[in-house]
Amino acid sequence: LDGRPAIQFNAGLGSNSGYSTTMSSVGQPACLFAICRKDGGGTIARRILDVNSASRWLLSYNTDTTMMAYYAGTLLTAATPQTTFGLFTATFNGASSTLRRRGAQIGSGDAGALACAGAVKLGMADNGALPHNGPIVFIGIAPGLSDAQRDYVEWLLNTRYYPSTA
Repeated sequence: LDGRPAIQFNAGLGSNSGYSTTMSSVGQPACLFAICRKDGGGTIARRILDVNSASRWLLSYNTDTTMMAYYAGTLLTAATPQTTFGLFTATFNGASSTLRRRGAQIGSGDAGALACAGAVKLGMADNGALPHNGPIVFIGIAPGLSDAQRDYVEWLLNTRYYPSTA
């Protein structure tokens, strides 16, 4: 993005072409920040982050070409462009969960109350399928942020990655 480093995922490489690690439990409320873009893939879901366990969080491009999905026990979707870079902030906070793009709220509802823990899959689904196709520039999880702190992180990321519009 604008000459800055990114991890480029290629769905043509097939299943298990992402990155796996494990993480300790992160409870709610918490924010998941991601700067990414979907390159092609049409109506195929493309995973950005998927945590495989009984406590599961998800951020994914949905199966149509205009939706982003987020999950912490209940799947929610929000309309958004998929083929342009976006700074997405999924705030997991039970019935007060939200999804934002570049600081503007695009979705809300009860995404569930699960904590996040276990095997983390970056750029693919928990079973290795649905590989992401496109770049992921930034991803981060921050527990316990106030709205003001979340807004500040978004401002910092917008200033860093979108300087002409921050």
